[in-house]
Amino acid sequence: MKHIIAVIVLLTAVAAFAAADTCEGYWKSIDDDSGEITAFWQIYVKNNTLYGEIVRIADKSDDTLAENVESSYSNFPISGDLRKRTVINTPWIYGLSRRSEGRWRRGHIIDPEDGRRYGCEIIFHPADGKDYRVDTLEMRGKILFFSRSQYWERSSLGEAQSYVHSGS
Repeated sequence: MKHIIAVIVLLTAVAAFAAADTCEGYWKSIDDDSGEITAFWQIYVKNNTLYGEIVRIADKSDDTLAENVESSYSNFPISGDLRKRTVINTPWIYGLSRRSEGRWRRGHIIDPEDGRRYGCEIIFHPADGKDYRVDTLEMRGKILFFSRSQYWERSSLGEAQSYVHSGS
């Protein structure tokens, strides 16, 4: 009986560890000033490392090249000249390590608009009806001792695929 209980506890622990992190999924980034959607992102974990790719840009076509970035960055997860890649489907968020459930740190985010690379930390805030009306992802970009947070809202692949920018 002790062995059965031990196996059940072990399987429960493995299942909890293997379960998707609360940060995983689709998110929409929102401009701080205008409140407009700027992009839709897919956040995912691969080999215990967190990544994020743009799946739709609000004001550009899906075949827009990342011409304003550097050709490569240290520790970037893919090889080749990044200026020849599309903005979508490229892991602009990469290398984050899990601190705890819904908290990731020590990675990077690259702004494909201007090519700047920042240190990155991600914190998940569940909808609580008070501070956060919907599930929210806090994206904290860092340079040295300075940081700035941007807040993204939970989305879906369907919302991203059906989004039409108001200016198009």
